[in-house]
Amino acid sequence: MDNSGEKGIDVNDLKYIKVEDITNTSTIITVGDVESYIELINLYKPDVIFVLERKNQERRYNDDREYMNYFVFFAQGVMYRVKGNKYKNIGDLLIGKSKGFQNGDEYYDAMNRGFNNYDEYKEARDLGYETLEDFLDSEKLGFRGCMSILGELDRFYSYRRNDLVYQLEWGDLVFNSEAEVYYYAKKEGFKDFQELYDAFLKGFKDAKTYHDAICKGFQSAEEYEEATRMGFDDPKEYRDAKKRGIRSNAEYDLYFELEKIRREYNFKTMDEAHVFKILRDLKPGKKISASKLWDELKKDQSKYYIDDGWYGRRLPKWYSRNFEDVSDLMKFLSGNKMLKVIGYYDTDGEVFERINQIAQDKVVIVDGSNVAWGSGSKKAGDKPKAENIKLVVDALKERGFKKIIVIIDASLNHQVEDPEYLLELAREKILKEAPAKRDADEFIIKYAKEEGAYIITNDTFKDWKEKDEWVKENIDNYRVTFMIIDGIVEFDEKIDKISG
Repeated sequence: MDNSGEKGIDVNDLKYIKVEDITNTSTIITVGDVESYIELINLYKPDVIFVLERKNQERRYNDDREYMNYFVFFAQGVMYRVKGNKYKNIGDLLIGKSKGFQNGDEYYDAMNRGFNNYDEYKEARDLGYETLEDFLDSEKLGFRGCMSILGELDRFYSYRRNDLVYQLEWGDLVFNSEAEVYYYAKKEGFKDFQELYDAFLKGFKDAKTYHDAICKGFQSAEEYEEATRMGFDDPKEYRDAKKRGIRSNAEYDLYFELEKIRREYNFKTMDEAHVFKILRDLKPGKKISASKLWDELKKDQSKYYIDDGWYGRRLPKWYSRNFEDVSDLMKFLSGNKMLKVIGYYDTDGEVFERINQIAQDKVVIVDGSNVAWGSGSKKAGDKPKAENIKLVVDALKERGFKKIIVIIDASLNHQVEDPEYLLELAREKILKEAPAKRDADEFIIKYAKEEGAYIITNDTFKDWKEKDEWVKENIDNYRVTFMIIDGIVEFDEKIDKISG
């Protein structure tokens, strides 16, 4: 900006001296505007401009300036002055005035904060921003108008004036301006307003907790906080526990241990699974009477008890029961086939003996159709080979297995190129054929469910997992995969577990 008059005097080149008072001045001329004052400077060419600050005698109710200043020079015994409006020099006054600033305090404050015009400075200050950088960054990150947006959330209580939100409260969290929302978001680690809004919507107040909870799969702060109090880190386990009335992660671990046994061995109730667990944990060769087992069950149930207020201590609702007394337990011991996996119950002596089941006692099912196809493919024009089944059966026999059952689809008889092997297996009475239009998998899975039989197959039973919960949870525990290379059968490592 040109700060000089017609004769080229630049007011920035003048010397400015700050003074507290000027006395013994008979004639004072107060100039109404700075432009006219500059004309007088050009006329009289003073070397010094005095900056005089004094009490604001013209102060009114809407004027917060306790002090005001004047620019002063002397010429021919007359003091010429003009209001300085708190500017340090006339050059700054001209620049500030051209940019819309009302006084020097605002102008210098704006310059220090990076603002270059009054409108931008006023908007930022009204919204509470400290610097131009913050003001521009907040707009880029979506914070403009955020007070009204947050005021629509049920979590906030909003105070309004002329339909504008001027204060928000959520517990101990209080916002009095848009800028306070912005600075809070920056402090708590939120990347932008949208992320802050999403977090507030779900009840979270800081980014770290919000990210941790959402990453784990929790849907709200209330859910996350309750899960944390209960000791859960996994939202699926937490929700499952809530659905079943389970109160802590420790209780859920107890539930899950029994539930896994119940599903794997197809027991009806939790106390049946609990009895199986007690018997399974006995040392091989150990014997236990039905009455002693009943006492052990009652004793072990104590760790499952929960405090239920006025009702005292009791078993949780998820702990389903079948046994009212020892006679019910004895019926279970004598009639449940799954117990044979771990021992033998003598009905005469009413004693259960824990045994190491050897290979010859275990039932092994061979998925004949799957084994016959091996690594072959219908699309490639291959045909299934019954010889593959014979090789697998012989390999199982070598490992000591005696109870071997081969189950095939009815159609396999017409597909194999070597049916003589099927005839040989039929003569050994180990071959079973599924009825026409019935899937052999149905019978294979039934053996696993009811007899605890292991299955030699490379089939993953994907379709069955989608429609049968037991298959989904347990079938992989019974599957033993295989390879046939140059007539040699190799089983996966699970075969060692069940044959020794």
